[in-house]
Amino acid sequence: MVNGVRQTTSGVVLTSSGVAQTVVSGGGPTIVDDYEDNDLSEYSNPGAYTTQTGTVYEGTYAVANTGSSNNQFLYSTSGLPAYPQQGDTYSAWAHDYDGGIPEVAYGVQGSSSYYSMTVIPDSDEIRIRKETTDLASNSSVSLSQGNWYECVMTWATDGSMLFEIYDTSGTKLGDVSTTDGSYTDGGIGLRNGRGGNGCAMDYARIL
Repeated sequence: MVNGVRQTTSGVVLTSSGVAQTVVSGGGPTIVDDYEDNDLSEYSNPGAYTTQTGTVYEGTYAVANTGSSNNQFLYSTSGLPAYPQQGDTYSAWAHDYDGGIPEVAYGVQGSSSYYSMTVIPDSDEIRIRKETTDLASNSSVSLSQGNWYECVMTWATDGSMLFEIYDTSGTKLGDVSTTDGSYTDGGIGLRNGRGGNGCAMDYARIL
């Protein structure tokens, strides 16, 4: 057992929900996915998502939804180097493609069970959501369309969740918090909350 989860012979642990997760040591950030392999084979439901080079935060590639329809959910629960769980701080960069609503998912159990950090630049709002239900929101965050934002989730072992959002200069723009104990670990993903505009995600890490 490692931190209360079962360890396999390969050095990968199986969390309480069955999500495969690499044991992380050394104290530095761990890249969950930076999409530099130009491959989404670890993900379910790719649909309109693709790796692309046009809208990228770091490196050469980022994952993006072309905006053909809303509510499309790309997610991974196995195959990536690591996945966030309670006790971790998870970071990913999100882009709204000039009008989309990126929902950066974590704690993913499957296509209809997950948490997300939701960014709505055209209404200066951020939300913590459980599936399609808002758990908490802050509508006084100064945001602009067409920019990259770092979404940082501090996911405590007591179920409390703090979502902080930063711009590319490292300036904190706002935060929102809540508590929910439905999920304690799980996969990651990106959901497009508004059709016709698309969204993108890059450089997902455990800090």
